[in-house]
Amino acid sequence: MGIEYIEFGQSLPGLEPKHLETEEARELLEACFSHPDFDVIELRRFESDEEGGVSKNSADIIVVECCDGTVPSRNPVGIKPRERLALVYRPGAHRPYEARALRGDFPVTSHQNHVNKGEPADLCLYFEPWSAVERSWTPQRFLARILWWLRETAQGTLHRADQAVEQLYFDSGIEIVLPPDFSEKIDKLDQLLYLEASSCGIDKSVIPRVVRGFFADAEVARKAQNIPFADPLLVSVDPVIHGMIERHPWTLGELHDQLAGRDSGLLASLNAAIKKTVSSEGIEIPKEKRSTLLILGIPMRREAGGDVERREIRGFEVAIALSKLGEASGVLFKDENKRRAYREVNLFPVNGSIGQTQTETWCDIPILPIKISTSVTRNNVRRASGLSEEHSEFQGVLAGVGALGGHLADIWSREGWGNWCLVDDDILKPHNIVRHVGKDIHVGCSKAVVVSGFINMNFAPDYSKALGIHAKITDTTNKDVQQAISSASLLVDATTTLEAPRDLSILDSTPRAASVFLTPSGASSVLLLEDEKRCMRLLNLEAQYYRALLNNDWGKKHLEGHFGGIQVGGGCRDVSFVLSNELIHLHAATLARQVRILSARPDACIRTWELDDKTGALAAHEVPISEPVSLRIDEWRIIWDENLRKKLYDIRAEKLPNETGGILLGYFDQKLKSIHVVDALPAPLDSDASTSGFTRGISGLNDALGECALRTANIVGYVGEWHSHPKYASSRPSTRDIELLAYLAQEMATDGLPALMAIVGENNICFSFGQARVL
Repeated sequence: MGIEYIEFGQSLPGLEPKHLETEEARELLEACFSHPDFDVIELRRFESDEEGGVSKNSADIIVVECCDGTVPSRNPVGIKPRERLALVYRPGAHRPYEARALRGDFPVTSHQNHVNKGEPADLCLYFEPWSAVERSWTPQRFLARILWWLRETAQGTLHRADQAVEQLYFDSGIEIVLPPDFSEKIDKLDQLLYLEASSCGIDKSVIPRVVRGFFADAEVARKAQNIPFADPLLVSVDPVIHGMIERHPWTLGELHDQLAGRDSGLLASLNAAIKKTVSSEGIEIPKEKRSTLLILGIPMRREAGGDVERREIRGFEVAIALSKLGEASGVLFKDENKRRAYREVNLFPVNGSIGQTQTETWCDIPILPIKISTSVTRNNVRRASGLSEEHSEFQGVLAGVGALGGHLADIWSREGWGNWCLVDDDILKPHNIVRHVGKDIHVGCSKAVVVSGFINMNFAPDYSKALGIHAKITDTTNKDVQQAISSASLLVDATTTLEAPRDLSILDSTPRAASVFLTPSGASSVLLLEDEKRCMRLLNLEAQYYRALLNNDWGKKHLEGHFGGIQVGGGCRDVSFVLSNELIHLHAATLARQVRILSARPDACIRTWELDDKTGALAAHEVPISEPVSLRIDEWRIIWDENLRKKLYDIRAEKLPNETGGILLGYFDQKLKSIHVVDALPAPLDSDASTSGFTRGISGLNDALGECALRTANIVGYVGEWHSHPKYASSRPSTRDIELLAYLAQEMATDGLPALMAIVGENNICFSFGQARVL
């Protein structure tokens, strides 16, 4: 039995290039003549044709047979070692070059473009749009691409590993975007799908290319429907058995036959959907041309009687209005006087079998495929962002949604990382618009509410559940705040305050916490992250961060002040920093990624990033973390760490047999009644040291304290004295030490502060505490 080929275009006499209208087609013909694997059979041409309402652009056609010996014979796909193709050139088309397979029984495969009924299969040769392909396209490469497509398809290796599985490619005029919970709501009896045109910035007289679908209660949905050119119809059919890819049907009857061939069907489900969609008041019979947008939910099972594994969604544009479709299928009857169609329950038998409805014309109603997509889900954005679900599904609290926090919230929302509760007691003010995600219309509104609304808008309505709480994160009386904290596994502090991370640190009810902030100049950003078990808390990390500033070259300008102030209000604290929004975005992206990556690890972390504005390079600085040490004396708690302990031992050992000493650097927190010892300075050069005593000098001390204040923004300063005892001596204070402590306490009392003395002995370090009153 001979091979049947589809007639495509009108035959031209001979193979001379002059018969082709375009120079591009003649160049392609020359390439075919020169290629050893292509034999030119004939030339053809399409002329512009408006018959049947279908417009075809004029086109030159080169009919060839190709065979390069790489297509396996008897391959399971059904590609022949020698195939006859029509190489088409349509000047001005969005995809000017086509390769059509003329064999009548050419197999249906993935990576074929949608074609009109009766036309030969159109091979989808490129993953990229023509605007990108044409930059490197040549006739010779086009022919090589055809051979590649045939070979890869025959071997079943055409589909890229990083490409989503698709059935057939087509470019219809309309795309319907369904809500993410479509599969959950399609079978709900009290819900209907309604459509809204998405035409922002587009002439409303033009049929929109994108139509959004939403679910609502039946009555609400009927009133909300606002697509003037079509009626939506959502149909859920019985499950089908997984099988081979089929060509898109051209009529409702063909669609029914395809479904029936897989143990399903269309008519009964179609009529049930029409009954559900049309209310008891009927539906208008339109005077103008109108179509029906048929959205088909198809449950898929691997074998008869098996479980449904997924639901495939297909869309078709039916060539008649819903009122006429219902009449044709026998479920509606029309009232010409009222120009309405009503549900008919008793007059016509509807049992779902073809030929027993009111009329069989429904079988011949033409349909065209339309593209169906779904609004993004959290899983979609995670996959697109390269995130795993394992570390992405958790409850989080973001405290502070100003410029930095607002951008962090948006980034994490768009990549589906965490379910966030946003807490901030501030409102949006006019000057905030420079760097905040909020707009002028939001001035005076709660930042937490504004940002939560914005990130919820990253998804379909009612899908994202980010919550905004207008309150202080440290408000222990606010039930909403406490509920959010107790439900969270991660708390990110972006308040840029000292009090929030410190107050949260001391609470055992606080989840693992991170603190992020930008430096005043915007050149650097900082991340402090507690370990998984919260052995290293934010208040411990803060002190060690300051020590890193004091002992590293990069710390010299790290907290350098801003370039100036702009007064925007009446209060002395109401100042807006001069800081580019570019820097907010730069550091927000860095911090968002680093918090996400590092919080998946169990360890604590102190990390800073420094921008070189000349080159754009971002340098990272990792700060070693030391185990905290603390002790309580009266109402005060002294906090330091093992690295500082080692430093004191090392200085003592270096100066033996003499005693040595210096000053202690740190800061007081009067609310928490804590003294944080950050660092210890060695003895000034003019100190007096011997084997039996030590008197600290003052040389260079003022400069050292000034540098300390400069590097730490006046947070770290003098908190007390330290000295060592000789070898084999204990660290217990001597009589002279006690006298010195009393003197220090009296001096510190002028500022209302206690005095601290550390004595470094052979095997331990003893802290003594003195507090005096100024009368």
